[in-house]
Amino acid sequence: APSVYRGSPDALYHNNGNGTFTNVTVAAKIYQPEGKNLSVGAADYDNDGWPDLFVANDGLDAYLYHNERNGTFKEIGVVSGMALTAEGRVMAAMCISLGDYDNDGWLDLYISDFQRSSDHLWHNEGSGFFAEVSDQAGITRPTHDVLSFGGGFFDYDNDGWQDIFIANGHVYPEVEQATPEIHYKQTNMLFHNEGNGKFVETTKLAGSGFQTPYVGRGVAFADFDNDGSMDVIVANNGDPPLLLHNSGGNGNHFVNFKLVGTKSNRDGMGARVKVVAGRLSQIREIAGGGSYLSQSDLRANFGLGKTSGLESVEVTWPSGQRQLFRNVEADKFYLIEEGKDQLQEQQFVRKTVMK
Repeated sequence: APSVYRGSPDALYHNNGNGTFTNVTVAAKIYQPEGKNLSVGAADYDNDGWPDLFVANDGLDAYLYHNERNGTFKEIGVVSGMALTAEGRVMAAMCISLGDYDNDGWLDLYISDFQRSSDHLWHNEGSGFFAEVSDQAGITRPTHDVLSFGGGFFDYDNDGWQDIFIANGHVYPEVEQATPEIHYKQTNMLFHNEGNGKFVETTKLAGSGFQTPYVGRGVAFADFDNDGSMDVIVANNGDPPLLLHNSGGNGNHFVNFKLVGTKSNRDGMGARVKVVAGRLSQIREIAGGGSYLSQSDLRANFGLGKTSGLESVEVTWPSGQRQLFRNVEADKFYLIEEGKDQLQEQQFVRKTVMK
């Protein structure tokens, strides 16, 4: 158990821009000597234009480091409402995911937890405070009897509302000997966002990849075949990785953006993309990490439902530069280069492998 071993400090390395890094953990004021961190998420939760750091700990308070805009951070997990559960308990926090599940322009928070503790969903109130809404949203009961690891927000049916995928699996191979009702291998779970603040479990409707139990760990989301629907990759303990292909097929539209920074970092890390299409306004942030020991596709994919065009696309870069594109066609892949006023459509040639 995590309580019987000492933790170790997290580390923050500053990129010097010349192929080297400098450890700035102490200078940035994020040094915690007894950390038991399993996942980190970077996101601008308070919309001040500066990325903040979310840290999931196993058996300790979760941390939220607010970016003070001067190279330092201030830890405010308790006062922001996300350090502990709504009942005041510490978590065995395995993964962190940040996404705007209710499309109100503020990034919300998902943290997975241990068996019989349930997973946790926090709504970003827009005031610097996170309110846990796991019960109201329909997350608590379905996740009570699983041990959740990687996963998080993604829009699997392209309806414009971010859903949730979670990989499950216990940490003790002998757990069934002590408690026969708890299994080492467990099935993955899928939750559909109903667009009204509630999620409905759709695991049993999601296909064969959700029926076989595994010891799930890392999860990444990517449209690996460039068909406009987000797929899922799961790293399993003791079994081969699982690639879950999303067959789509519901006729919903999408749009996909790859960002290339010039003044900002080349991958566009920390950039925010906002699209307005039909009645929905959606945001995505380009980010590394999150989930559990995983990296998802760095492209921003948006489901548009039955809307076939976008009124606007706005990109805010870490450099502060903003770009606005109007009347954008849906169902296409675009490259956005920082500073260029034209969207570049990307074409993908499908190759058939001959046997």
